[in-house]
Amino acid sequence: MRQLGLDDVFDVVVSSSELGVAKPDPQAIEPACRQLGAEPSQCSFVDDTPANVETAARLGLRAHLFTRSDRLAGFLLTGGAGGDL
Repeated sequence: MRQLGLDDVFDVVVSSSELGVAKPDPQAIEPACRQLGAEPSQCSFVDDTPANVETAARLGLRAHLFTRSDRLAGFLLTGGAGGDL
């Protein structure tokens, strides 16, 4: 996100590589919610790997499988309402 200049767009960006845990392990996903002090249902998760998105959805996050930027834009503009597996 930093490389794309997008780190200021989001409240929290968590990199699993910085945590030392690999997705789809829930411990690679849950810290973002904790850092925000938010319930999973209040958090959005975007990834291009189905297993990672499925784990996030099972944890209760609004999850989106990235395939195209226009679909991602739609997901983000709706606040990730309902997720988009």
